[in-house]
This record gives sequence, C-alpha cells and structure tokens, in this order.
Amino acid sequence: AAIPVSGRLLSTTGQVMIRLADLCPGWYQWPGQSSWLSQVTSVINDKKASGRNNYYGYEIWNEPDGTWHSEYGDWYTQLWKPTYNLIRSQDPGAKIIGLSVSYYSHSRISEFLTYCKNNNCLPDIICWHELNGSADITSHVNDYRSLENSLGISPRPISINEYCHPIHEYEGCPGTSAPFIAKFERNKVQSACISWWFTNLPGRLGSLLTSSNQKGGGWLFYKWYSDMSGNMVDVTPPNENSDGIDGFACLDPNAGYASICLGGNNNGTVNVVISGIPSSFGNSISAKTEYVPWSGKDTPVSGTTTISATTYTVSNGTITVPVNVTSPLYGYRVYLTRTGCTPTTI
Repeated sequence: AAIPVSGRLLSTTGQVMIRLADLCPGWYQWPGQSSWLSQVTSVINDKKASGRNNYYGYEIWNEPDGTWHSEYGDWYTQLWKPTYNLIRSQDPGAKIIGLSVSYYSHSRISEFLTYCKNNNCLPDIICWHELNGSADITSHVNDYRSLENSLGISPRPISINEYCHPIHEYEGCPGTSAPFIAKFERNKVQSACISWWFTNLPGRLGSLLTSSNQKGGGWLFYKWYSDMSGNMVDVTPPNENSDGIDGFACLDPNAGYASICLGGNNNGTVNVVISGIPSSFGNSISAKTEYVPWSGKDTPVSGTTTISATTYTVSNGTITVPVNVTSPLYGYRVYLTRTGCTPTTI
C-alpha cells in the first residue's frame, strides 16, 4: 500500500516509509528467501515506476526481536544482507532503514552495527521503537551515539517509527505526546511516527482523529506543532529523564512570534522562563496562554481554550509566564508576539 499512499501525499510535504515486512502474511510469516526477494523486487519496480520521490526509504523488517523465529534461519544472512544488497543494486539512491527493534537494546543494536560494519551493509537510517513512554529517549539516543563512536561509524539519522505511552489508550494524547516531541526535537531525531494500535480503524493519524474521523485533542495539539515556523529553539525541562513537564518551541522573527508547546505528567503551576530577549526589543511582550483538552482518543474536541492574554515587562532580557496545568492529559501553549522580538532561548 505504500506506493498508492505516496500518490495521495504528493501535494504535501509528507514522505512514505516502505515497510517491506508487510509483504508477509499474518504477523510476518517468513515465505522463504527466494519468494521474499522476488516480492521485494516487485515493490522496488513499482516504486520506481511511480516516478515519485516522496519516499523516505525502505524499512527492511519490523521488530525482528519478536517477529523473526529461529526456524527461519539466521536473520542477518537470510534476510538483512541479501535484501540490503538487492535494494542497493536495484535502487541505489534509496535510503535503507533498520534495525527497527521493538525497544532500545544496547546489546542488540551493538551486535547489529558490528555485523553491518564488518559486512558492508550499514543502514542509512537507524531505527527503533519507543513504546514504553518518553522518559528514556535521551539516554537511548546518547547510548546509540556512543556506540557509533566506539565502532567508528559515522552518525546516522535516527527514526523512531513507532512511539506511544505504555497505556495504549493514550495514543495521540496531547499531554503524553509533548515530552516525546520535546525529546525528539532536542536530540535531533530526524523522524518519528505515532503508533497505530487500533488497527480496526485505519486512517486516524495515530488516533489524532476520532473513530468517527473528527478532530480530537491530539489533532489540535499536533496542529500547533505543524504551524511552527522559523527556527526551533532550546527548551530545558526540569528533568530530562522523565515523562514530566516538557516542551518544544520555535521562534520566527520575520513573522514576529514565538510559540512554546508543553505538557507532560504534571499538575500545578509551571513557570515558563523565556530568556535571551535583547534590549533592542523593548520592555514588553504580549503572551497568550491556551490549552487543548483531551478525555479520550475517540472524543472530538471543537477547539482550543484561552487561559489568559497578558503583557509582561521584560527584565534583564527575561520574562516568566505561569501556566496552570490542570491535567497531565492536556496540551498547553504560550504564544508570544511583539514586533522585533528576537529571543534566542526559550
């Protein structure tokens, strides 16, 4: 289905990751190497024949730690290396994605990188899943970068192509999504995709839309994210290694605004400190704070709610905006406007 989907996305900035494992019936029942390579060849031909260039790359397999069984043979020599070689020969400009394990594992990824380096089959993009919450993302990225360095491998882009809170009913929830997005931005993760647990209702954008295809709270929160322009700027949370309050922000001096989105496992007042505002800006900034509610993935939300609109006096290049977080499931935004405002750190 990746090929026709790429056609539907052609008028957007979206890209399609081709998950080759979905060629297999059931929960990835291995058809044998000959049949597999023949089917992959067909997909490659279809992809090239489409004439489109909005493909992110080929993900060779999904979650081999749970879906590849010993009776299939050695994963590296039966699947990874032959498929890698086939793609390189038939579609040499395409990106190859792996390992795509279901959770970050130092030992498994170290073994994978070592094999790939020794056998000339390193992926262009490294991939794993984060399905147990956002708390460990930074430590995982740091560990992976250390592995690259220790093995003498040049840095690869990272894709987290499945992520979700461990309570799957929170798929697409603004409050649980905010720390994920914040850590992806801070760690320069190249791409990430919300999980898709509720497969009986496809086309819901990872539960950002309700079961009746209406906009949910998650849709509105991600719309805030997608509307960001200019440059992303630094955000420092109280605790990097937690699923607590966290945020991500942009600054667009040409458009004259800054936007800070936040949320996480937190209740109570959060003091958002915005620093680095230059003296040339003046001594006041307008700040609107608002929230998007969420009570469930199948509950539509009609819009965002304004909490306050206040003018703050700048002191030593800094203002502090208090945000009253009333639910860890809600998403919040602080929206700053003032002609000439160019804060460098948010």
